[in-house]
Amino acid sequence: MQSLNTVILSGYLGSEPETLTSKSGKSYLRLNLATHHARKGPDQSWQPQTHWHRVLVFGRQATLCHQRLHKGDRLAIEGLLSSQSTQNADGQTFRQVAVLANRVSFIELKQNQPDENDDEETEFGPEWAENEDCVPAAP
Repeated sequence: MQSLNTVILSGYLGSEPETLTSKSGKSYLRLNLATHHARKGPDQSWQPQTHWHRVLVFGRQATLCHQRLHKGDRLAIEGLLSSQSTQNADGQTFRQVAVLANRVSFIELKQNQPDENDDEETEFGPEWAENEDCVPAAP
């Protein structure tokens, strides 16, 4: 049986995009994406909940996202889940889960609106797949 690892998220950028460098020296972008939903609490009233997702963007798509995106912008992300074990400075091992973005769609930009002729959806393919050494460096 084949397996499937696909993630589709739509949410808001919770902070400015952060440019990082992999162990091999390649640049990539980390986005903190917030998604929201509501669920009934013990008193049967609807309680809003926010979930935070770490999204990694590579290559030309990362460059475009870095140029255009700002905190509060609304995005749609398509990608796959990836997890890795890392150690912090205290030697404790923990697992990080991130979405490796295949496609980032700009739904609503707060600043730096693109020109009318610009395509707001970016799809450059899974550039993370072409670079085996693009695993993020441990924090």
